[in-house]
Amino acid sequence: MDKIQDKKLGKIIRRRRTQVEFLCNICRTGYATLKQAQKCAAMPTEPKKFALGDRVTWRELARCSKKKGSFRIEAVVARVLSPNPPDEEYNSKWLGGALNGMHARQYEVHFRCICGGAREMLLYATEMKKL
Repeated sequence: MDKIQDKKLGKIIRRRRTQVEFLCNICRTGYATLKQAQKCAAMPTEPKKFALGDRVTWRELARCSKKKGSFRIEAVVARVLSPNPPDEEYNSKWLGGALNGMHARQYEVHFRCICGGAREMLLYATEMKKL
């Protein structure tokens, strides 16, 4: 914001700049230009690979901070989130560093920890296997 000194009144007037944000039609991510938003909207969307209530397992080992151990989780898909552009971790870890140019879905899964507590995680489809 710019500050302008008003000569007559001696007050400081703040001028606000208008910021325009363009949203992708699919993932609702904000971009500075319309061209960037259209480029994002042109990316295909990953199909749903899991449905609500599907039993899945995570390809990695989960860790419990209370029992100080690792375990393989068996979870239930509780929610399917709207598609988002792939983030850096997903790209480097699960896609081998090659961006596939696709909106990826995340799945919220609920499971029991080895200490007995209920836990939840957000996972991508490539991180899970169906039981």
